[in-house]
Amino acid sequence: MMAHSAGYASEADRPAGHGNEVDNDMSEEDVLACAFSAWFDNFAGFTFKSEIIPLEEDFVKYLLADGIQVPRPNNADETQSNGSWGSGGDSEDSSSNGAADFHFEELEERIRAAIQRLNGSVLPKLNWSAPNDATWVHGSLQCHSPAEVFTLLKASDFVAHDLCHSFDHCRSERTRPDQFTLILRRWHTLYESNEFRCFVRNRQLIAISQRQTSGFFDHLQQQDELEAIKQVVSDFFQEHVRDRFKLERYSFDLYVDIPPKRRVWLVDFSPWGP
Repeated sequence: MMAHSAGYASEADRPAGHGNEVDNDMSEEDVLACAFSAWFDNFAGFTFKSEIIPLEEDFVKYLLADGIQVPRPNNADETQSNGSWGSGGDSEDSSSNGAADFHFEELEERIRAAIQRLNGSVLPKLNWSAPNDATWVHGSLQCHSPAEVFTLLKASDFVAHDLCHSFDHCRSERTRPDQFTLILRRWHTLYESNEFRCFVRNRQLIAISQRQTSGFFDHLQQQDELEAIKQVVSDFFQEHVRDRFKLERYSFDLYVDIPPKRRVWLVDFSPWGP
């Protein structure tokens, strides 16, 4: 059951459903069931503390607008730099081109309050995907302020995929859900070697893989360690996931604490597909 490679990737490698193939068996309902807000309440006791903030359409438009610009307060000094990253040109050129001027004071305040409740630093993501492809911006996904959250989301192709191509692999006429949400997860420094992806078919756990397939972890070559991981993961699945998650086939990601505790944490769900 323990494997050392995964058939496809999601949050840490690419957005769910990224690619050009179509899985005839994957439905829109499968994808929606794996959205964070769809499963979090049922598993809140087994995952990292998180907060969910519904997003207005104006913020979705901001994320899809060209360039990387942090919204300014309404009372900002108009002579100051707008702090934008784009294809070039100064702020005067941007204004003459009709660039949108975005303001999200209420959302910023909600993010600040959530960050404070989550011990001062968070990992942001949308319905499915975290901006893992944008770590070059700050050197990490760890955020301490709304500006850092906005910049990571704006810089991420994974996030753009959530916004525009949510149902690419489904027989669906829609390209996106009705509602997008911002998820802020309490920041934890995790060992990549302790992250695992699990595959479920017909409600049976059929495989466990190391999550980071580009790395080699010596302890995962030790049979005693593999057996211990298999046991705690299988027990967690049977006791907390199998009868609680509604899909028949899917994958889910876990983090297993280092010995001797070996506490298991649920990280995410992904639909069974390309």
